Amino acid sequence: MAKFDFHQTILGKRYRIRTAKNLATRGSADRQDVPQKEIRISTELMGEELLEVLLHELQHAALWHLSETYVTESSRSIAAALYKAGFRYYDQKK
Repeated sequence: MAKFDFHQTILGKRYRIRTAKNLATRGSADRQDVPQKEIRISTELMGEELLEVLLHELQHAALWHLSETYVTESSRSIAAALYKAGFRYYDQKK
């Protein structure tokens, strides 16, 4: 189970990026004009799917003008390449 909670500035906008239980979707990102912006990723995700959804929501935060189809397909491709290269989530707090 993935668990993280940190802040990241994305194109000059500060986002809280965290995992969350019981999301209706695998992930979600607030629009750039929302105060106290967040990216939420389901705690149920693991492996390549976790990487894909995190990339997907980061792209939404940075590039709201991109189509959902483009974001979905590019996130899937990038996640697959990164996963093949050995990128994995690990809990740094353990």
